[in-house]
Formats: sequence, C-alpha cells, structure tokens
Amino acid sequence: MPSRPSLSRALAGALLVTLCAVLVFSASVDCAAKVPGGVTSRVKKINEYMAKVEQALAEQRVNRNDLDRAQQALDEIIKGYPDYANIEGVRAAAQRIEAGRQAIEKLEKDKVAAKEAEASAQKTAEAIAEQWAERLELYKADSAEGAKGRFGVPMSDAALIAALKPQYEAAMVVYEEFLKTGIDKESHWKLRQAEYDIRVSLENYRGSVARLCEEAHRRVREIRDWLVTQETASQPNVFPKDQFENARVMVAGVRLLYSAASEELRSLEADLAEAEALQAAIDAIMVESRCMKPDAFREQESAMLKKLAEDIVTKAYPGVEILRIHVVSSDWVTERVEEWTDTTKTAWRVRVTRGLTAQAAVKLEGECLLYTIFLRQDTIDGTANPLTGHIMFTDRMLEKNLPPAW
Repeated sequence: MPSRPSLSRALAGALLVTLCAVLVFSASVDCAAKVPGGVTSRVKKINEYMAKVEQALAEQRVNRNDLDRAQQALDEIIKGYPDYANIEGVRAAAQRIEAGRQAIEKLEKDKVAAKEAEASAQKTAEAIAEQWAERLELYKADSAEGAKGRFGVPMSDAALIAALKPQYEAAMVVYEEFLKTGIDKESHWKLRQAEYDIRVSLENYRGSVARLCEEAHRRVREIRDWLVTQETASQPNVFPKDQFENARVMVAGVRLLYSAASEELRSLEADLAEAEALQAAIDAIMVESRCMKPDAFREQESAMLKKLAEDIVTKAYPGVEILRIHVVSSDWVTERVEEWTDTTKTAWRVRVTRGLTAQAAVKLEGECLLYTIFLRQDTIDGTANPLTGHIMFTDRMLEKNLPPAW
C-alpha cells in the first residue's frame, strides 16, 4: 500500500493533466467562437467587392478590378490565417468569387459571340442591300435606246409613253417588292442612290402621263369656251380647223394612256364632245351663209392666175371638178426682205415677194368645197422665180351659194 505522500503526488499529477486538458479544450472552443478581425474585415471587403462585380454583371458589364480585389483579400486570409481558411464565411466568400469569375468569363464569351454574330449579320445585310441596289439601279432614267430606264425620262410623245408602259410596270413590280422587304434604304449608300433613282423614274413616267392629259384637257376647254362665245356672236366663226385637229390628236394620245373607265379620260371626252357639237353647229351656220368672194383682179394676168390656181387644186386632188375660180385680191401685195439664205448664215440675199389670193369652188366626192389659195412670185437678188402657190384653207359651202357663171 503506497504511502500518503505518494498518493498525494499522484492525485496532484492527475489533476494537473485534467486541468491542462480543460485549458486546451477551452482554448480550442474560444478559437472557434472568436474569428480574428483580420479575417472578418477581409470577408466583409470581399462581399463588398463582389456586390459591385455582380451589379456590373446585371448591367452586362465586366468588373474585373473588384473581382481581383476580392481574390486578393481571400488570398490574404489563406496566407495569413490558414486556420480560418475553411470556416463557413470564408468558404462562402470563395464560392462567391468563383461564381463571379465564371459569370464574367461567360459574359465575355457571349459578348465576343454576339459581336461576331453582329458582324456576320452586318455583312449579310450589306450583301442584300447591294443586291437590291443592283436590281433597282437598272431602272434609273436613261434616254439610251433599249435602256430599262428609258421610261423614266420626261416625255411628251403619247405613243412613246404608251410603248414604254411595260417598262414602267416592270419597274413598279421590283420597287414594290423592295418596299415589302422593309429594308432601310439608308442602310447602304448604293441602295440609297438606287432607290432614289428608280423612284424618280417612276414619278417622271406618271408625271409625263398626267401632263399630257392636263395639256389636252386645257386645250379642249379653251376651244370649248371660245366656241361658247361664238354662239351669241353676230358673225360666228368656227375654231381654226387645223388647231382643232391638233387638239383631237392630243386627246387620241391620252386615250392610249388611260382606260376608258378612268375619270380623267371620261371628263376629257365629255369636254371634247361638247366642243365638237359647238363646232359643228357653228360650221353649219357658216356653211349656210358662206359664198365666194368677188372676182376682183382686172389685170391681163387674171386668166393665167386662174389657170395656175386650177393646176394647184387638181394636182392636190386628182379627179376634182372645178366649179368656179376667182382671183379675190384686186392687186399684188409686195414684200421686200433681207435675209440669210439658210441656217448656216453663210450667205445674204434680198428677196422680193409679190402675192395675192384666189378662191376655187369645187365638187369633190359629192361635197361642195371652197379652197383659198395663195399665189406668189419671188425675186431673189434680182432674179425672178416662176409663179407658184399653195392651198391655205378648205371650207365647206353650199352649191346653191355659187355666184352666177359668166
């Protein structure tokens, strides 16, 4: 049995060991419960930096500076406080950094891919724009024979305008097809110019058509309004027949360009019909009262002048029956002119013309007509040319109004 002092020493030793164990355990518990300020402050900074990184990502921006700062703070914890590198707060901060890094890398890759896709789309759009420019520019106004844009040159020839209508319609199909694509004409300078050119061509063609119709309508209304004034005149006159015929030709041209059902042509035809009716009514009155002017020329040349007038009429209208011929001017009218011989203006001459008027009453194809004829003789630089002449006017008359035969 051990002695009391020995037992006391053994008990004291055991108590010391127990106390040390308690102290070690207490220190360990205190270490887990109390994280150093150097760790907590850095974890706080990491979270602040990562909040900025995540905000940038939400705005589709990259903030690598704050990501690097957060990583630096984490590295400081791992190096300076290795015992705390795996505590929950530090692990969470590390995971947040890694998630931010992966998100940044993905955003950067997405931006590169988007930029490449945008460049590819831009290249494709430019190619399409250039293709459309090539199609549209074919219809630029061009006066060259056979050019597809021939229709786009302003014109006044109704027959030519009508002949080029298929070109206009083909251009219109292409232009409307382009408009349906919704492509912005400003997306390419070539397309902008080509769109302008074809649009101007189309506008020019429509303008040519409308202008011819407007001019014809204006002319027909002028004739109609003038004839209206003649209805109440003491000595009514028909509108000059050659000018009236010109108006008819203008209307005929408009008929080539508009459908019969169009409002423009229907209105024009109505005004022309009114003018024609007025012209016919006044002409009937004038025919009823129209007579030959008296035979006024009493010189020895009279018979020769009448023969010349007869020859002029029979040459113009073979088979005509001459009823009467009068020289209605009582004397010659003389005109002296100094002029260039032609448009080259290389030679100068003096021309003296003496002229007078004759009338021939004839029967042609069962109708009695009165021709007014101008007879003249030119003397150029002292040399006299043969007598000649031409028919100036043709009017209807009634055979009963012929003067008595001598």
